[in-house]
Amino acid sequence: MAWGGRICAALCGALMLTASSWASAEPASYRLLTLGGYPVHWMPRPDSGRIVLTYKIVDHVVENSNAINCKGIRPPDSILRSSGIEQDAFRDALGAAFRRWRDVADVTFVEVQPAEKANILIGEQTEPVGFAFTNLDLAAPANGFRAIVGASICLNPKRHWKIGYDGNLAVYDLVHTFAHEIGHVIGLDHPVGRANLMSFRYSESLSGLSEGDRRGAIALYGPSRMRSQIVALPATSDAAGPTQITTTIGRSIDGGAAD
Repeated sequence: MAWGGRICAALCGALMLTASSWASAEPASYRLLTLGGYPVHWMPRPDSGRIVLTYKIVDHVVENSNAINCKGIRPPDSILRSSGIEQDAFRDALGAAFRRWRDVADVTFVEVQPAEKANILIGEQTEPVGFAFTNLDLAAPANGFRAIVGASICLNPKRHWKIGYDGNLAVYDLVHTFAHEIGHVIGLDHPVGRANLMSFRYSESLSGLSEGDRRGAIALYGPSRMRSQIVALPATSDAAGPTQITTTIGRSIDGGAAD
């Protein structure tokens, strides 16, 4: 899987319906992502010593034959049309998801123009499968870890999407979905507990990051210098039952199946 001296790894953020009950767990739990036996994270810029990651919504088809997920991504036009979401609202949802992590850990996200190079690419899948996926490009192992050098987030255009919680768990909130995938992008795995944004199970019972999500991000990059206080609050919904949606990680580059 070598690609210009880099190693491609992938995370599967596919969301699948399940009818299990909400099971609370230790709220401060988190799990750092390990691929091929090595922890992964982004490296700071040599000039500033800061983690500054650029991102963009693609404006043309981008193909990466070496990727495990997101082999082909394109502008999210189909998602916008089928789900009735405006382009600005889609971009705002993405920005809100990035800010959840920026306001907790010392990592900055900057949107760039489509013509500019970006660390993180966002779009819809050219070959629809699952729900939402993340693909990571990793440098070769060095000093006991692998540096993340690029990432892609891709959504299935055959699924319907929404912005905000309304109790309908058959349609997924973009902010929540993006925030979960960004968690993988920065190096977080699914924790053992279920009461976190990064958990397998999607729920509209939590708005924002849990204490475990925050601690995991800080463990990777230190506390945010933005000094914002983000608190996960119970989400309001008219839905009667806490039916869950499961998120599963796909196979990593060492061939190990996810738990």
